[in-house]
Amino acid sequence: IWVHAGPIGVVVFVITTILLFGGACYITLFRLKSQSLRGYGAGLCSAFVALHLGGYANQILMQFPNIFLFYGGMSIIHTMPYMDQKFTEMENKRLQIAEEKKRIKRDAEEHGKCISKYIRYLVAKERDKMCIRAPQNDEVSE
Repeated sequence: IWVHAGPIGVVVFVITTILLFGGACYITLFRLKSQSLRGYGAGLCSAFVALHLGGYANQILMQFPNIFLFYGGMSIIHTMPYMDQKFTEMENKRLQIAEEKKRIKRDAEEHGKCISKYIRYLVAKERDKMCIRAPQNDEVSE
């Protein structure tokens, strides 16, 4: 960076990088409510720091694969507050589905039935609850 941009360019680069990283850390630590998203954000921030510390002497900071991790990761972190609510809802739905599968498996084992037959039985039972019975031929008035 020093060779290409000179001392002023290095100062601008360092200040921009510190501001970008500081904002990402603030978002990860204080604005995100989802623990899963905090983990993703902390991982991206850690990768950002590790590559900057380990890569300064090797001149790999702005080369092809690393630039995507730097700025792509930071842009993902800066958009995470907008994803937080939907991500939490999606995560809760997946947890409910997993709990339902465990409950079905436990019920099937208690009843001594084959799990796939028991699931088909439950699906048919739910379908019957939701479907409206079609009128028979003799019930249709002419």
